[in-house]
Amino acid sequence: MDWVLKKIVSDMEPYFINGLNIWEQDWKFTDKYVDVIDPTYKKSYKFPIYKFKNDDKTLFVAGEFSQCILGIYEKK
Repeated sequence: MDWVLKKIVSDMEPYFINGLNIWEQDWKFTDKYVDVIDPTYKKSYKFPIYKFKNDDKTLFVAGEFSQCILGIYEKK
C-alpha cells in the first residue's frame, strides 16, 4: 500500500480526514507500520498505521518527526 505525506502538523493542530478532526477521534493501532522518510531531514522512521476506532475504512499513518511535530500520511 502506498502512502503519501499529506501534512506536517504541530501536536493537536486540527487535521481532517473525511470531515473528521483526527484529534477528536479514538485511534486504534492496526499492529502494522510503514517506513517513511522525513521530507526535511531525510531521516527514516517507522510510523504506525491507525484507524478510527469504529471505522475500519479510515486508515492513516501518524508519527512524530520531532517533539510535537507530526507527519500525517494517507493512502495514495
